[in-house]
Amino acid sequence: FANISSVIKDLNSHYGKKIVRTGEDIPIIHKVPFDEPALDYVSDGGIPIGRITEFLGDTHSGKTRNALRSMSMFQKYCFNCHTPKALDVVWELDKDGTPSVSSCTCKNCTDPKPLVQVMVDVEGTTDPEFMRNFGIQVEGVIYVRPDLPSQAVGIVDTFLRMPNIGLILLDSVGSMGSDKETETAIEDDKMNQNALFLNKAVRKWQMALNSNTNETGKENGTTMIVINQSYVTLSIFSTEVAQGGRGLRHGKAMSLKTRIKEKNKEPKSNKILGVHIAYKNEKNKTGIPYRHKEYYLNLDPDNTDTKYCHTNTVLQYVELALEFGIVEQKGGWFYFGTNKWQGKANLIDSFDDAIIEEVNKKIYKNE
Repeated sequence: FANISSVIKDLNSHYGKKIVRTGEDIPIIHKVPFDEPALDYVSDGGIPIGRITEFLGDTHSGKTRNALRSMSMFQKYCFNCHTPKALDVVWELDKDGTPSVSSCTCKNCTDPKPLVQVMVDVEGTTDPEFMRNFGIQVEGVIYVRPDLPSQAVGIVDTFLRMPNIGLILLDSVGSMGSDKETETAIEDDKMNQNALFLNKAVRKWQMALNSNTNETGKENGTTMIVINQSYVTLSIFSTEVAQGGRGLRHGKAMSLKTRIKEKNKEPKSNKILGVHIAYKNEKNKTGIPYRHKEYYLNLDPDNTDTKYCHTNTVLQYVELALEFGIVEQKGGWFYFGTNKWQGKANLIDSFDDAIIEEVNKKIYKNE
């Protein structure tokens, strides 16, 4: 088989990067967790690095919120030793306004590697204070607000090919459309032009992701999160279809769908205090698909127990511990080892860290 080895070397030399590899060089899939048990369980460990992940769902169901939560974790992820929540990094802007690292240490290695994040704000709704609410250092984020959909496609394609970019968040595909739609008269619009445009865009992005990873031959390339909404087709079947055409349907490695199951209202004022979210993994080519979970998202800024737009992670751990059989329920009593509690409220109030460790072993088994 010496001739095969020679061909591989010649091909990689011709293309200038490690496109053709042997089986032992197949990149390992690393994931950046959300650091929220419900999200990490449904996604089977978090967001896969070097791939496209879609956040699909209803309006105000927490898509952007979850994406920003992920961006915060990407800022804390060491891309050298691939350890989550390992970096203690301080970002600053240099004289040209470009993100740069002021100081950085890693709890797991001596050569920490932080990466810059990119926010492509097609909808023009991003707020820096809202980003800081999730622990994001905005000084380490490049902000893009394009004039035309083609600009968004080209800018994303450029950043996807840069190894020092960690995450690109596109908010959102549903608002992009195409240049023809934005530049021509309404009566000149044609059916399927947006889907055709986005099909081509996703294929360009997928090749850009491959190119980035092939530069080093390791799975440390740029990652992309696409926020999207679905619509119901005007047909007798009323089929629900995600926007973006077939290109995004095939190109995404994972699709996480959020749906508002119930709104929690204040009885007297009818004020919305929060929403119960149904969360489902509709596609996962990097882990286990079809997992689903529910969680409560607080929308009350006066809530002293849970921050605005955050969740009660202890309650999520309780629900997962019961689902995994780590905590046993018999009537109104709950058991873990030699400990027992009467009522779920008492279990939550005196939650055992050992239970969290057991649940984490189930969720983060791949890390």
